[in-house]
Amino acid sequence: MNKKAVLISLILGILSTFCIFIIIMQLFLPKELSFSFDLIGKVPICNRNADSTFHIGDFVFILCWRCTCMIGFYFIGLAILNLSKLRFKIKSMKPALLFILCCFLMFPLIIDGSLQYFCTIESTNFRRILTGSLFGIGISLLTTQLIFFLFEK
Repeated sequence: MNKKAVLISLILGILSTFCIFIIIMQLFLPKELSFSFDLIGKVPICNRNADSTFHIGDFVFILCWRCTCMIGFYFIGLAILNLSKLRFKIKSMKPALLFILCCFLMFPLIIDGSLQYFCTIESTNFRRILTGSLFGIGISLLTTQLIFFLFEK
């Protein structure tokens, strides 16, 4: 795979991730929870819980720990998997095995989010970091496989 294709896919990934995040926030959240520029620096735009993110003085970071780790590890995983020799090992894996591995990595976030939503169990920042990181790695594996499918014949 050439480096130009990897760079294009990373740029498109960044743009599409941000756009999809904002669209989902606008469509599915109630009006009082939808995105507003007035809230930047006061609460995270993803969950509106100031305790779930880090602060710099009075400024509250724009995303919670889970979303920050999810997006960060997604791009770190894409860069490592596409620019290193790991891509050959990923490419040689059976698609069904890779899909099971990705589901295994993404499943803790789904469980933790479901427990928070349905059972009103509050997640800790450590769990947010752990589940977001695993989910980001799982999505980067799926995206890497998609890049191989699209750019390498």
